Amino acid sequence: MKVPWQHGHTHGEMNVALTIKNVEVERLATEVAQLTGESKTQAIRVALQERRGRLASGIDPAARTAALLEFMEQEVWAHVPADLRGEPHDSARDDEIVGYGPDDVPARLVLNDRGAAAVEQSLAQPPRATPALVSLMETLAPPDTE
Repeated sequence: MKVPWQHGHTHGEMNVALTIKNVEVERLATEVAQLTGESKTQAIRVALQERRGRLASGIDPAARTAALLEFMEQEVWAHVPADLRGEPHDSARDDEIVGYGPDDVPARLVLNDRGAAAVEQSLAQPPRATPALVSLMETLAPPDTE
């Protein structure tokens, strides 16, 4: 015999408390809820549903790891030049390849014709001294040393 939920609850839901006594779990629940825009309850529900789905899928975790390793070997690492394999990551080299200078600003700028024309036009016109710019320049100007 099925008994309906009491106290006005609908759709088979009932308010129950879940006490979390672990600071890291509370922090993770809060972080996931903020990232997703969900309530903590919804974030925890989705996380548990996703984990249950993975566990119930019948896919062996070792087989999943082996498949990922095979993919990395064939599709990723195979395209890395042999002389770079096994080298530690070098952020400065990455910046050099991408074109960033020491101040994390592009060291070189490549413009198409339209962009180059816009830069040339802006350089050909004298800058306009707005009241705000004049005020800023006066503030930043070095004091007279006469």
